[in-house]
Amino acid sequence: MKKIVCCMLALLMVLSALPVSAAEAFVRLDASASARVAEVIDGDAILVRGQNGQVALVKLIGVDTMGRMDAFEYLTSRLLGNDVLLVLDANVSWDGRWNYAYAYRLNELVNGTILQSGLGRLNASHDCASLYSSLGKSQNLARASRVGIWADPDYPGGIILSGLQVNINTATASQISSTLSGVTSTVASAIVAYREKNPFRTVEDVKFVKGFTKAMFDRNRFNMAVSTNMLTATQEELGFLRGISASDVTKIVEYRLRNGVTDLRNLVTNGCITQTQYNNNLPYIALEDVFRITRTVPSYTANINTATKTQLTNAGLSNAQADQLIALRGTYTFKSLYDVGKALSLNEEAINHLADNLTVWTEINLAAEHELRSLFGTRSNAATLAAKLYARQPFARLTDLQLQMTLEEFNLIAPYIYKDVIETNYINANTASVEQMVNAGILRSAADKLHAQAGKMTSPDKIPAEARSYSNRFTLHTNINTASYGELSSLHKDMTVTLVNAILEYRIDQPFGTAAEVELFFKEQKETAIYDKIKSFLVTR
Repeated sequence: MKKIVCCMLALLMVLSALPVSAAEAFVRLDASASARVAEVIDGDAILVRGQNGQVALVKLIGVDTMGRMDAFEYLTSRLLGNDVLLVLDANVSWDGRWNYAYAYRLNELVNGTILQSGLGRLNASHDCASLYSSLGKSQNLARASRVGIWADPDYPGGIILSGLQVNINTATASQISSTLSGVTSTVASAIVAYREKNPFRTVEDVKFVKGFTKAMFDRNRFNMAVSTNMLTATQEELGFLRGISASDVTKIVEYRLRNGVTDLRNLVTNGCITQTQYNNNLPYIALEDVFRITRTVPSYTANINTATKTQLTNAGLSNAQADQLIALRGTYTFKSLYDVGKALSLNEEAINHLADNLTVWTEINLAAEHELRSLFGTRSNAATLAAKLYARQPFARLTDLQLQMTLEEFNLIAPYIYKDVIETNYINANTASVEQMVNAGILRSAADKLHAQAGKMTSPDKIPAEARSYSNRFTLHTNINTASYGELSSLHKDMTVTLVNAILEYRIDQPFGTAAEVELFFKEQKETAIYDKIKSFLVTR
């Protein structure tokens, strides 16, 4: 809330101080350039004026200062009224309003200085940025030195951070419960059971584990990791790896001190660990800080809207479930994993366990070859197309895929792929008014049929036949983590601007996990009545 208030007030002050014509003239920066800082909006956001007089909104790549006043004051004293060199990154694109850039002042990378000073934390949503690893090292220096947020007894959860990070993909239940604050042995065992079916790709994924509350997450978020940095890990952190004994840790540390580590395989060839230990830990170790694991081995992920029956069963569904899913998707495009769960009568926990193996949208630059192949279903050249796409990752734009296939093949997969961030814009047929559905492009007669069934359409087979041809425009369950402003607004007639903005701001910091967390959020917003009306149609994945 502090960040919301700080950012919104500052932005309103900026906009009100500009002439209307200028306020409407925020531009996209097409190239790296020098500009003067006209306003500081937040500790990681500025408004600049170029030499041509054009005004642009800029956010610092890789930095999240969480609305902290000390970061705002630092940026104001350092940049306000001064010229900065703004360097763009092709991997972090303009979002329609904000330009994302590295800001240099007198050859100083301001993004890195903020992190190294502990005035903010690394923004994990920018993990594709060219300087992400370098910025991660700046944060590590702040953490090691206990400066700024890393020494604040009020952040997070009223504790002083220990700096010790437990790898939740490899540590035993006993190690997890003894290291993380407030995490019981029962919850720690649930973490281990969950990862056996669905390894953690980000720390935030732990919130989907049954029993792991938001309070636990807030208290421990900076003491958890999904990958161990073998160059910087402490002896205790190395001990969290799978099957690694105290003597193995000693060998690793001694070798690291004498020779350094330039290749993870050096740990095997020089007798620090066995090949089996190496294989068991390989997806979860690295020679740098990794905040998001892009691939796990083996990968059986399949796109549920396009995959063959065999691919669906390899991903964990039974033959009967795969048949049922294929029959339903003939008239409905699945918009969320919980759409699938409702259709197949799977509970929240079962869907969470399948989340690594089933997806409704394929992230084109991170998908393994198997997942890419599932996009093309039963086409005879599916394997060839998948291999070609996999070899050419990453793609700068989704449209670049057209160069690798025919237009027909591209149009076949286009509705089911994305790059970087998903933001959906469906109307919720269970909650929207007839007028909202009509405005979304649904024929009024079909909208009337949908409205007559509002609140009863828990699965695709309950959609009126007359409305099924419009299923690409509506959803039965709104994903609170991906829904656009408009989609969230359609959930209830009393969804205010303030409430929708609060949802969008919350999920930037961390995704919603369980239904219990969503309920707590609405309670804290004093909007329990709205939640009670929409909870059956609101999901988190």
